[in-house]
Amino acid sequence: MKKSFFLKILTGNIIIILIFSILSGLFLIDTVDDFYIDILRKDLFKIASSMECEISKLVDTGNKDDLDSFVKKNGKKTGVRITVITKDGVVLADSKHNPLTMENHKKRAEIKTAYSGKPGYSIRYSVTMGKRMLYLAIPVYKGDRLSYILRVSLFVNDVNKFFNNIKFKILEIIFILLLFSIIISVFFSRGLSKPIEELAEQITNFSEGDFEGRVIYFGNDEIGELAKSFNEMGEKLKKVFLELTTERERLSTVINSISEGLVVFDSRGNITSYNSSFENITGCVNCKNREINEIINNKDFERFLDEIKQICKPVVKEIDFNNRTIMLSGNIIIPSNNIVVLISDLTGLKQFDLLKKDFVTNVSHELRTPLTAIKGFLETIEIDSNDPNQPFIEIIKRHVERLINIVNDLLTLSELEGEEEKIIKDEINLKNLIDEVVLLFKDKADKKGVEILTDISEKISFKGDSFKLSQALVNLVDNAIKYTDNGFVKISSYDIGDEISIIVEDTGIGIPQDKIDRIFERFYRVDKSRSRRSGGTGLGLSIVKHIVLLHNGRLVVESDYKKGSKFTVILPLL
Repeated sequence: MKKSFFLKILTGNIIIILIFSILSGLFLIDTVDDFYIDILRKDLFKIASSMECEISKLVDTGNKDDLDSFVKKNGKKTGVRITVITKDGVVLADSKHNPLTMENHKKRAEIKTAYSGKPGYSIRYSVTMGKRMLYLAIPVYKGDRLSYILRVSLFVNDVNKFFNNIKFKILEIIFILLLFSIIISVFFSRGLSKPIEELAEQITNFSEGDFEGRVIYFGNDEIGELAKSFNEMGEKLKKVFLELTTERERLSTVINSISEGLVVFDSRGNITSYNSSFENITGCVNCKNREINEIINNKDFERFLDEIKQICKPVVKEIDFNNRTIMLSGNIIIPSNNIVVLISDLTGLKQFDLLKKDFVTNVSHELRTPLTAIKGFLETIEIDSNDPNQPFIEIIKRHVERLINIVNDLLTLSELEGEEEKIIKDEINLKNLIDEVVLLFKDKADKKGVEILTDISEKISFKGDSFKLSQALVNLVDNAIKYTDNGFVKISSYDIGDEISIIVEDTGIGIPQDKIDRIFERFYRVDKSRSRRSGGTGLGLSIVKHIVLLHNGRLVVESDYKKGSKFTVILPLL
């Protein structure tokens, strides 16, 4: 490449020099030729003019022999051919030949020009002499009448000998200049190509990760500025490359240290990068450039990828893979269209959660029977109103009832969370359902001085599990009355297209903003003392959340602390 670039510059310069030299030589030779011919013409004109007076006298006497002798004598003396021609083209005298044997010259080019009254010039082959000659013919007038034409001529061969010497000298000079120009061009081309070749070499080194090389150039021209800028760029690239390398190593360490599997693959599904946890989860070794579907051959995983490509947003999904439960969290990277997926093995957590649920269910079942028995014995003892321990019996009974409520709620929650739990959908008239719940809490609300308001259209009906939805509304209304000391509890519902909304709002104590996200946790209470006094279990809202999710709905909470809360249940109509 280096040699090629140098030769390109040198060849271009030599071609330009050659073209310029050839054109200059041709122009110079042609100029010298014209200049020398012009000098010869002037010399011929002077020779002709010097003899014009004597020839005119001889022409006037009519003595052709004397005229011919004079022409031959002066032709020999001057070295030029002299010819005297009448106005009719007849040759009267010639310094080289017998005029009587010569043909009529009326049609000669120079003679034709002389007939017009101007000197005529011509270079052509002479049939008489058998050589190329330079002719000059001048008209000679006597008064206003053309008397004769005086023609003088030289052999062109004699002129060419001299002119060839001049051309040789010119060519010699041009050749020397050409040689010097080529030598200078070689040095110039080398001086121009060398720093550029060095730049190309260093760029190649840069592309291979070697940022140590620099371009050495001491000129103050544009190439010098380019070399300086390139060296500065090299320093910056070296610094950036080191930072990127350090950052990449740090990132690689972090990625490989996380317990979740991480994999990145392109739009065609070919894996471009992954961490060691991905290998552990999938059992894959040397996964790079393999198709992701070859590693995770699962229909649910394919649907997960299709969803990411369609919505171009983060997607989270739980699937079963190789007898394990894994959580997939994926997103698409724009504009490369690469997909990054984080894989979490939830098998251990699922097993632990299952054990925890079984434990809660079994304990709840085991507690229900003795608690029911204790409650029955307490009611029996309570019949004797004169018993001095009656206040203690009341306290024991109240706490037993609370324990029974907790056990019942735990069993309900366990059933809702169970995989086997299904909802039984039937046609529900929402107004009737809410009226039943209102009737259930009317006495409790009246005792607290809380008004229950409703705003439900009789036309709203949909399909759902009436028992479970009734459970959800009971818990929401119970909480609203429990945490409201004055004011109202309002239940309203609206048809919003393909969905319906059921709103339970109150003017109670409200929920602090930093605690709203925790209210659906098991046993969590915003006001623990109030909940304990009112017999709350802390499981009501967890039950509500699970019932709503079973209906493919969602639950929205809005609250102003010390002003009230609003719970909105949004359910699909079908």
